[in-house]
Amino acid sequence: MREYNSGQDQTFADRIDCRFPYNEHGAAQRLIEEARGISLNAAFCVLQEICSPPHPPPVTFARQQELLGQWIAIVDHPLVEAVLPCANALLNREELPSMVAAPILTRVGQHDGQLAALALVLSATDDTAPAIRVLEQEIRLRWEAAATSD
Repeated sequence: MREYNSGQDQTFADRIDCRFPYNEHGAAQRLIEEARGISLNAAFCVLQEICSPPHPPPVTFARQQELLGQWIAIVDHPLVEAVLPCANALLNREELPSMVAAPILTRVGQHDGQLAALALVLSATDDTAPAIRVLEQEIRLRWEAAATSD
């Protein structure tokens, strides 16, 4: 699976942002599969949509859990296991302590261009905590430097 595809990732993210078809089983499955075909970053866009508080129409917690299970079954990458605590925290409307989120951010930072995974982690913790803000900035700067050197 491709790590990221900046042009396609953004187009895909814009298309599903606040419009994920939670209750349309076939459409949701197809979007998960489409995202995987685009890139890992696009797949993480879907994960964030699945786990974030849904926009109308309402979706049950059980359906979100089902979608999370489908996503896990389809997206195969070592980073998946690292971000699952964040996905579950979002799903359960809980906040991860900074000391739990920081090592996850570090792990995400090892995978260039994973902006959606980064956003997922930041959504699951207090992103105003100084240690988290510094770590996020370091990761973004490192990714930007890597992108300009390619």
